[in-house]
Amino acid sequence: MKRFCAWMLVFVMLFTGMFACKKTDTTTVTPTEAPKAAETTAEPTAEPTAEPTAEPTEEPTEEPTPEPTEEPTPEPTAKPTPDPATREQFAQFDREFFIEYVSSDLTTLQQYVKHPEELGIDINEVPITLGSYSKEDDDKWNTWYAEKLEKLHEINRDLLTEQEQIAYDVIEHELVDSLNMEKYYGCYEPLRQYVGIQTNLPLDFWFFDINNKWDAEAYLTLLADVPRFYKDLLEYEQYRASIGLFMTENNLDEILKDLDDIIKVRDSIFLITTYNEAVDKLTDVTPKEAKELKQRNYNLLVNDFYQAHVDLKEGLEALRGSCRKSFGAAASKNELYYNYYRDNLMSTCSDNKTPEEIQELLFAQIQKADDDYRDAVRELGYYPESDSYITVGNTEETIAYLHDTLDPVYPEIPEVNVNYENVPEELADMLSPAFYLNPSFDDWQNNLIGLNQPEKDNNLVSTLAHEGFNGHLYQFMYHRSMEGLSWSQQLLESTCYAEAWSQESERMLAIHGKGRLNPNLMMALHADSIYSTCLLAYCSIMINNEKLSAGQAAKKIEEKFRLSRDTGLWIYQFSVDNPIYYMNYAYSYTRLQDLHDRMKDRLGDKFTDKEFFKAYLDVGPAPFNMIEEKLDVWAQAQ
Repeated sequence: MKRFCAWMLVFVMLFTGMFACKKTDTTTVTPTEAPKAAETTAEPTAEPTAEPTAEPTEEPTEEPTPEPTEEPTPEPTAKPTPDPATREQFAQFDREFFIEYVSSDLTTLQQYVKHPEELGIDINEVPITLGSYSKEDDDKWNTWYAEKLEKLHEINRDLLTEQEQIAYDVIEHELVDSLNMEKYYGCYEPLRQYVGIQTNLPLDFWFFDINNKWDAEAYLTLLADVPRFYKDLLEYEQYRASIGLFMTENNLDEILKDLDDIIKVRDSIFLITTYNEAVDKLTDVTPKEAKELKQRNYNLLVNDFYQAHVDLKEGLEALRGSCRKSFGAAASKNELYYNYYRDNLMSTCSDNKTPEEIQELLFAQIQKADDDYRDAVRELGYYPESDSYITVGNTEETIAYLHDTLDPVYPEIPEVNVNYENVPEELADMLSPAFYLNPSFDDWQNNLIGLNQPEKDNNLVSTLAHEGFNGHLYQFMYHRSMEGLSWSQQLLESTCYAEAWSQESERMLAIHGKGRLNPNLMMALHADSIYSTCLLAYCSIMINNEKLSAGQAAKKIEEKFRLSRDTGLWIYQFSVDNPIYYMNYAYSYTRLQDLHDRMKDRLGDKFTDKEFFKAYLDVGPAPFNMIEEKLDVWAQAQ
């Protein structure tokens, strides 16, 4: 559902904190002794805390594992017989879909297209707006989805190339999925801890690309739109309250704190400086015009922008009496919300698995991560701290190390330019240790990785493996440079797909680390973080998919994972407030590892990581079940 375009950042989720420690990152659980008590990290601001818990002395309780059954060998897929006219029809559809989507508003266009005129886009006709949460706007998008789906079905899929058929299937899947969510208007919560609009909106303005006077004026138009946008957002939250779906009181308190952080810096907010610096670089404005632009920006920030946050905070506070009780989706007795939770979970995971099947895969990954951790610790001879200091040098030296270590593991990609930019100090508490800004489609050779106080990063090498070489940046460069890969298919890439690859890069670093990196230490830390995030994701499904009270959930968590009651209660509250939070990380890693291990078992000595990665990436961004089908065919051909 497209309402508000926040820049597509892909963040590293580092698992460096314990429940007992206060961090400024994300929320995680970490095994450190056998396995250690659950501990958390979050993304991308300050993390909640809980009381320290005793370390367990036993392994997590195993669920019965069904006897493995031999997978049927898929029948060879008949090669499509491409028809030039049908291929041209699909190419036209792909182009129109992409252009219409990215030109729906200026921030979306700026993110994905560097030179819109070359695509026939008149920038003066692109709406300069932050979007809307109104039912009317929602209906407009659903109408667009339905029209595009109908037009897609006019194309004979059988007469396309295999690659085009994959793109066809991905687009169809996303349109059907979007239309399926149409019935859940009001269920989506845009104000979320760590990654909600209240934290993303200032970042959107920071990332807005100002190259000329027109851009500078457009920026101010967007800034002036904030009061209208927040008023619209408040009306949406009021509607949610009217149908019993307003946020929990705990979540409300966290959102109000975020709004306070903006309100407190009324006349010193970082957007004053960043805009002034951008205007100073312009060559098509006079000194007088530059001064006027800066003054207008200042006035909008200290008046309109500030007051919009004040009004939103007061409006949300007035809804406190409508906060929903702290129950999971199933226990809430709200059928609409429960059905939304299940459908949203499956949509987020980008797969055809049910919540129960997702949970089963997560538990298997928890056990595997626990085994990997124990094996690494046995070789290491001690239990490492989750925030152990790991370094191979400064940023430049770390990048060189990653190239030397991981480049041989992956298929080759073209050389690209990467700018490493330190984030403003004012944003330090709002961002994770690093982020990768998704590249435009027509200027993909130029890339930006933001570093958040890298000198304080205990594990900069893993951070950069996740974001750049050979993580997010690598995967996007592979696809942007892939000849004939549909732009619309890439445009619709899910966060879950992206995070699968970035975490795989961290795993490869743990396996292939050499020289100054102890591979057993790297594997212990990696397995530790995977155990943590998968445990939280597993518990979140249990809490939201079963009719459990807080006490019942804490008892099940204590019995299954040997965690204290206080820890179980913390997990319960976080899972109620943020039901899907960990899925993009936990399930994506789990599913890719599941595919990797099954193909490796199937091919034996014929299997190589490099060939598997090539086969995986050559499908392009797609739901995991579609990727699995293509990998089965690939494995059969080996």
